[in-house]
Amino acid sequence: MLLKRPRKGGLTNPAQTPFVARPPATRRLVNRETELEAVEGLLAAARGGSSAVLVLRGGPGVGKTMLLEHAIGRASGLRVGRVGGVDSEFDLPYAALHQLLAPFLEEIEALPGPQRDSLASTLGLIEVERSDRFLTALGVLTLLSNAAQDTGLLCAVDDAEWLDEASAQVLSFLARRLVSEGIAMLFTFGAAHPTSVALVPFRELNFEGLSQVASRELLDREVEGTLDSGVRDRLVIEAEGNPLALIELAQLLTAEQLAGLAPLPKALPLGDRLEQGLMRNVRGLSSDARSILVLVATERSGDPGLLRRAADGLGLSQTAIDDAESVLRLGAQITFRHGFVRSAVYALASETTRRDAHLALAEAMDPDADEDRIAWHRAAASVDADETVAADLEASARKARDRGGQVAAAAVLELAAELTPDPSRRAARLLVAADADLAAGALSKADTLLSQLTPKLLDDEQRAEAQRLRGTLALARGDKGSSSTLLIEAARVLAPFDLRKARDTCLDALATAMFAGRLASDRGMREAVECARSMPEPTQTTAADVLLDAFATLVDEGSAAAAPVLRRGVGLAGESGDLRAIGPAFQAAFELWDDEALHTLAQRRVDLARGSGAFVALPNALNQLGAYEVLVGRFDAAEACFEEADEISAATGYAGILGKTGVGPLILAAWRGEDARTRALAEVCSRDGTARGFGTFVGFAQSALGVLELGLGRYHEAMIAVQDAGLDQILVTRTLPDLVEAAVRCGEEQLATQAAGELAESTTASGTDWALGVLARSQALLVAGREAEGLYREAIGRLQRSRARTQLARARLVYGEWLRRERRRRDAREELRAASQLFESMGALAFADRAQSELAATGERVHRRTPETLELLTPQERRIATLVSEGAPNAEVAAQLFISSRTVEYHLAKIFRKLRISSRSELARSLLEARKRKDR
Repeated sequence: MLLKRPRKGGLTNPAQTPFVARPPATRRLVNRETELEAVEGLLAAARGGSSAVLVLRGGPGVGKTMLLEHAIGRASGLRVGRVGGVDSEFDLPYAALHQLLAPFLEEIEALPGPQRDSLASTLGLIEVERSDRFLTALGVLTLLSNAAQDTGLLCAVDDAEWLDEASAQVLSFLARRLVSEGIAMLFTFGAAHPTSVALVPFRELNFEGLSQVASRELLDREVEGTLDSGVRDRLVIEAEGNPLALIELAQLLTAEQLAGLAPLPKALPLGDRLEQGLMRNVRGLSSDARSILVLVATERSGDPGLLRRAADGLGLSQTAIDDAESVLRLGAQITFRHGFVRSAVYALASETTRRDAHLALAEAMDPDADEDRIAWHRAAASVDADETVAADLEASARKARDRGGQVAAAAVLELAAELTPDPSRRAARLLVAADADLAAGALSKADTLLSQLTPKLLDDEQRAEAQRLRGTLALARGDKGSSSTLLIEAARVLAPFDLRKARDTCLDALATAMFAGRLASDRGMREAVECARSMPEPTQTTAADVLLDAFATLVDEGSAAAAPVLRRGVGLAGESGDLRAIGPAFQAAFELWDDEALHTLAQRRVDLARGSGAFVALPNALNQLGAYEVLVGRFDAAEACFEEADEISAATGYAGILGKTGVGPLILAAWRGEDARTRALAEVCSRDGTARGFGTFVGFAQSALGVLELGLGRYHEAMIAVQDAGLDQILVTRTLPDLVEAAVRCGEEQLATQAAGELAESTTASGTDWALGVLARSQALLVAGREAEGLYREAIGRLQRSRARTQLARARLVYGEWLRRERRRRDAREELRAASQLFESMGALAFADRAQSELAATGERVHRRTPETLELLTPQERRIATLVSEGAPNAEVAAQLFISSRTVEYHLAKIFRKLRISSRSELARSLLEARKRKDR
């Protein structure tokens, strides 16, 4: 693969330009022992092969950047990558990342193919059809891990609050995945700006002001000549411990003023006036020097070659460049000595000066390598509407969207719309911009753009698209009723123009109404069904089409009628590899009680998402796989899925449809019998679901509480919770067995009989062993004598042939309880012992305690088990151990789990120590033996 190389005269060859590299004056940091110690520890970790992250926070002038420069100066023996965020109206995606990776571009070739292509495309080095943000992030992790392998690496990120969103997400991902790569990451943030959520777990130091003693020491060192003690004390008081204020004041005052021989100004330029005081240096420069400053303020790259060419284009002399050095830091990258001066320079420049700077930069750029940034600079230089510039921006936005920069794409499209002369074309671009904002989660911005659309400027298809976007916006905001209605109306109008999009919109409306559950209007699902029924049949039927018809049949006619269509949709989805269809197909498999399909679909969706780096789909896919693992009693595997989904969501900023509800961890906690945790998570799930308009999550919370109460033997509370859960359509089927058991234990035979009848309709239509086994168990609870025993035995036999080990354990438990009440103690002990062992092997301790209490009542002495091999490992270690035991090399494990190969090596060493083994073959044998013991 041939990558584009940076243009000569740019960052890689600053010596060819008149900007001569001059190292900044070094100053010893005063009263920063804690911070200096933290930086030294950070660098020592990288030198020792470990990784560490440090966040520095403070207001302007307190010394954050100076400490960062100190860290770079002390990073002897380490490779260094650095980047500084810049406040601007918008940035192209990954602009900051490109700066950080500039020293390592030659090493991209060595990355695994998918990572290499995605990262190279993201950085504009090659062109591929589409790059993926998550694969890009993984490529950055692998690239920097490789770069750090021999020497260690420092990544210094200054003013991180001003990074473009896409770069910030990648760096957050990187920070969270570091373990033992030898990478040190140092971030600085302004005091008034929140730290990225993904960086919250890391050590953070807040820069406070200097003490008066330290402030005097700093002034004594900085002032050459006589410093009057009274003047010094005045400066110390006025500066309030800000070191930059002290230093700048010492430079702004005359020697006579510092010596006390001339009066000080009545108002010193401090506090809110600090920036104004610093700007005196700018105002004192020549007009040409100030134009140089505007150029640097306008172009964030700081590329000396580019700035020299732009200066030449404006006719600016070398003298102007030399004059500007008092405000700039010159070198391989041209930056302002004080970041906030940059914003002031740009803001105070005239409109004409700013436009001239943008145009000069656009003309100085390489049209092949920098077409996106050229388009933006030309747009910023435009006074009137210009279709050519608008079209260039639209093309740039498409590339930004392909690179995962939805926010940047929306901003570019909005600018393109502003520069579009034709009102109808402008409206079309606003539609696309609103769609990009919705995809990025910028809901308020999307709403603003949609409100700018004038219906008379839209054709029928565009009006339908605007309606669809409004429905999607309402859904994202958690509107309890309007989203489904808006989507249905949009689907109807879209059908004559784009049947595929119309049917997809109708499916979204039906799914929205189903997930809205109790919070939706009574007509929501019915209207979605009627909309689906009214549409023409597509010329080419997809899995999504069949699933749409299947769910419509389920709502309209019930389980028995829907089963054949649901089964066809599940089959097509599994074969198609369509990520969009597999999600609803998984729900259809639950309706069918098809445990085999649940496993196939969940694993298929995870594999597809992993293989394509589809981080949007992967968290939801992992949650579905986790739900399957709960069903089959592999709680550790389920926990690993839920944790990985959470890590990916935190690292990428995309939470998926589950948002903060924590449905997976909630269900797992309920099965484990964790009383306080389950109730706390249920409260969060209900609150978040209600706020977002997803009433089904209230049902999930109640269903989990029902499982918890059944395990604890609190049947009345279980009955109330499960009845509440059954108010939501998609939970009715799976909660009926719990309702039967709880109602029977409470003596509510009529309620139990009714629930068993409804269960029979669904399970009989399914015909799987899981379905018929659960039905037999539920029916056994309602009868007596030989009939009951026959049903219990049937239930156990069928569930033993299924994957649903949790339901098998419960069947043996209720059968054992029935046998004990029949005073058949020996038979009861056999079933209760088997149930107890199953529950304990899973970690369902509340149900295990319930079985052991019944065992104790038969006269058997109960013993707790000792920890098994797998319990010695953390969830992350278990994932790694499993993959390695199956023969996966470290690089493959790293790619699958989105970590570095060195992190795999680090965890493997810990696994070997814990299990007292020394090879991969021993690991495979150890895990195999542990699984055999667990399955007995």
